[in-house]
Amino acid sequence: MGIVIKQGIKSSIISYIGIAIGTFSLLWLFPKFLDPEKIGLLRILQDIPFLLALLVNLGTHGFIDKFFFHFEDKDKKNNGFFFIVLIYPLVGFLIFTLLFFIFNDLWQSFYATKSKLLLNYFDYIYPLTFIIMYTGIFEIYLRANKMISYSNFLREVVIRFFTLIIVLLFIFHLFNLEHLILAFLISNFIILLLIILYIKQKEIFYIEPNIGFINKKLLSDILYFVSFMIPGTVGAIMVQKIDNLMIGAIAKDGLADVGVYSLAYFIGTVVEVPRKSITQITIPLLSKAAKENDVETISMLYKKNSLNQFVIGTILFICIWMNVDNLLSLIPNHEKYLAGKYVILFIGLSKLTDMATSINSEIIQLTKLYKFNLIAMVFLGVVTVLLNLLLIPVYNIVGAAIAFGISILLFNILKTYYIWLKMKIQPFSYHFIHLTLVFIFLLLISFTQPNVEYGIFITLIIIAVKSCGILILYYILIRYLKISDDLNSLIDRILKRISDKTGIIWLKKYL
Repeated sequence: MGIVIKQGIKSSIISYIGIAIGTFSLLWLFPKFLDPEKIGLLRILQDIPFLLALLVNLGTHGFIDKFFFHFEDKDKKNNGFFFIVLIYPLVGFLIFTLLFFIFNDLWQSFYATKSKLLLNYFDYIYPLTFIIMYTGIFEIYLRANKMISYSNFLREVVIRFFTLIIVLLFIFHLFNLEHLILAFLISNFIILLLIILYIKQKEIFYIEPNIGFINKKLLSDILYFVSFMIPGTVGAIMVQKIDNLMIGAIAKDGLADVGVYSLAYFIGTVVEVPRKSITQITIPLLSKAAKENDVETISMLYKKNSLNQFVIGTILFICIWMNVDNLLSLIPNHEKYLAGKYVILFIGLSKLTDMATSINSEIIQLTKLYKFNLIAMVFLGVVTVLLNLLLIPVYNIVGAAIAFGISILLFNILKTYYIWLKMKIQPFSYHFIHLTLVFIFLLLISFTQPNVEYGIFITLIIIAVKSCGILILYYILIRYLKISDDLNSLIDRILKRISDKTGIIWLKKYL
């Protein structure tokens, strides 16, 4: 498990570099120079293609995760696996293309009242869906080959840097809005090309088919698995981005509310960055254990992932919520974005719930339990849509965040119970009791912080001081209670290295 944390930290560093760029863009540059409607337009032109890409790939992501080890043999060019990954999703995309043009007027009617600006750029959704679909598929393929750093760098850093440059060109009137959207499309296409070139460089771009390798049993297993993955994906789509789409369609100010919500959502999701990185590293290990029916290893990965992710997520959430008023005050024209404060709270808590139950979705997907995905995802999709329809008209964007939080909580309870019922494993240990008490204690402290506005410089100092203070307190509590052996060992190694290089002996002796 130590290697998982080590690689997860490296991947997280890349993610946080991307977050630094995103923070500058979303929390300062965009609010200062773009109105909320244009921010919402950029957000929704990412979200709609992202959701459609998940749907039209026909379960390719799950297929790669589950069956790569069945095909893996580099001497035989992985028995034509990459050829299937290239060709199979085209079926779904061609179906989507047909439906997109047949029902184009219907799709546009959803946004005709609240988000009219989107209609001017609706045709960009089609090529963006194709590009994002294959970019996502190639990322999963690299992950199956235990290569995640480069694709993470492209997704977290490069695309955000491109977006920053594009918006700056718009701000300085070198681009109009049409040019901005076109450049956004081109930048995504460049990312796709870069990831293809990387796959070729790593010599895993095997396009030769090997139909003879797929016997009747393997074909039957694949088709059976995918038949459950496709409808199950609909539920995943509903919860991942449906809030933005429904806000754009039914919220009071349409795209402007999407802009405010997306900014707050971005802050709230900072909590889960380590989860994504650690899970990406864990999936190949989990897939191998699932193939060998090694329940003991699955249980170990489940428990350690949950504990370590919750340890990291807890302190990130506390730091964000303790400084939330100060963070919002730093945003230019921040009075337009104050409505997002409690969006941050509910999104952050929902992501913390995800981290506490860690890889339950991956366990279900990669083991014989995958048929449950259909029931769970449909349940999730229905609950999410109904809650959004009920809460957005009443509480606007905060209603969308509450709906998201409730959906994620119920979904994780359902998955965790089902895994325990079928495999008699669960993610929690007695350390969770200590950690939960620490979380509640620090959360209560965070609610006592006064809401006073200062200048930018003073505000940054206050954020730094409060964050350092809470980090030190958290470290002492976690260390004293011995909650995570993996994290304690990692910290010991870091402190020893610092001590050896600096000569500060007391670091390794007392900390």
